[in-house]
Amino acid sequence: MDMRTNQSPCPAGSSALSNPASTEVPEYARTRFDWESFLNKEEYRLVELIEANMRSGDWMTCACGSYSHHLRRTRGGRPGDRMLGYLGNEFHMAIGRLMDAWEPGGINPAMKVARKRAVELYKAIEKRSTHLLSREYYGPIL
Repeated sequence: MDMRTNQSPCPAGSSALSNPASTEVPEYARTRFDWESFLNKEEYRLVELIEANMRSGDWMTCACGSYSHHLRRTRGGRPGDRMLGYLGNEFHMAIGRLMDAWEPGGINPAMKVARKRAVELYKAIEKRSTHLLSREYYGPIL
């Protein structure tokens, strides 16, 4: 959440997947994204980072949605749990920083920092999702 504008950095509100009135599904959202494999790559192509940034910015394909699609959500597709929503926003920003730091020729120090943060957040999302599922925090849209 950007405190200056009071808006989420994720474009979930404008996404076809997050908008129940829309029937258009973006091409990138038609397949499941393997975040673990992506975060463990030795090298990235810019097109891979752009795709990951798009997916991390949509609640249905981000790390939260990819890992815990059975959890309760709001009508906009966001996680019903505030902590999980916060972690998802932070994950999206870390993927954005990873993309912004890209340079040809391998992973540079700035990319290492961004990737490390994204991995930490992905693990936190897994942990929070597992906790919520164990407490039966799944079900219909809120």
